[in-house]
This record gives sequence, C-alpha cells and structure tokens, in this order.
Amino acid sequence: MPGEENAVKALEKEKKLFEETQEIAKRLGIVSTVCNVNENPDSMELDFGGPRKGAKIYFDSSKPEDAKMRIKNVIELNKFKDDLLSGGEESDGSN
Repeated sequence: MPGEENAVKALEKEKKLFEETQEIAKRLGIVSTVCNVNENPDSMELDFGGPRKGAKIYFDSSKPEDAKMRIKNVIELNKFKDDLLSGGEESDGSN
C-alpha cells in the first residue's frame, strides 16, 4: 500500500538522521552514550519552543538514571546548537 511505503521511507529517513546526529554528538564529545531505538522502547519529546526546536529521547523507563542522563545530554546539545547558530564561541560542553 502506498501509505505504508511512505511510512517506511519516513521511518528509515528518521533513523538515518538520528544516527547521523548521534555520530556528530559523539565526535563532539558531548554525548557519552548512543542509544539504539530497539533497545529503548520508551520515548519522550522535549520542546525547546518554535519549529524544529524539539528532540525525541528514547530510553528504558526501568532505568531512570540513564533516562535522566539522556535528557541532560539533549538539553546540553540544544544549548551548544543555539550558541553555534547565534555566532557564539564553540563550547566544549563544560559551561
């Protein structure tokens, strides 16, 4: 069915973008873990206000400390992104 094909393509694109984002974050040394969506069935969306200013976090709700770390990492990445886009100095994530 065409609708299913479109959904599969959209999910594949989202997965690829997620993997690319995680790789960039890993290279920057900001995120200490890379999550696999299959291993983390729960999710949460963070809204930083405005279009394209959100993030979806995948986690295992039976591991709340890991989930908290993932949330903190996404917030730190968002601050880093905003600094870069506003022409500010690159941050090493220690601010």
